[in-house]
Amino acid sequence: MASAAIDLDHKPRRAKARLRTGIPAALVTLNGRQDITLVDLSETGAGIVVADPGHIAGGMLQWMDYEVYGAVVRRVGEDVGLQFDTPIDPAWVLDTRAWLPKLTDEKGRLRRFARDWVQGTAPPARISEMLAPKYGSGNPPYSTANAWLRTAVPFALAGALLGVMAGLLSIAI
Repeated sequence: MASAAIDLDHKPRRAKARLRTGIPAALVTLNGRQDITLVDLSETGAGIVVADPGHIAGGMLQWMDYEVYGAVVRRVGEDVGLQFDTPIDPAWVLDTRAWLPKLTDEKGRLRRFARDWVQGTAPPARISEMLAPKYGSGNPPYSTANAWLRTAVPFALAGALLGVMAGLLSIAI
């Protein structure tokens, strides 16, 4: 029976662990600014997805309130690996990690609401649930569907009245 020997001198492939992100970012190069997706981030580098990698040799990576220069060390199709000139502060990675759940949670909530609304299964109370995290749980501007309807009715009636008047004027002329 073969035994698997454990290599105690094994070194990890990367010096620092990577944080999986998948957030929008930008890469500023000599050719201009490109919107990209920041796939992963570490203190020493990042993985990004660029729609048109072209002849990118490096650039200023910008996300949230941070920016750092990185040189391209790997390119496979649209996937590009950047190595930073100087390692970034570990707090930047932690701030990005702290920001991620808020972003993904909000996106997930919006996606679920949109799906339910299209399928016709979103109850009127869901509108207040959608707005509560943004405006606080105290008094969102549209706490129920009826409140929204009360706001919309005058505009709908004014539009109908203008349509009737335009029709009458076209007949009279």
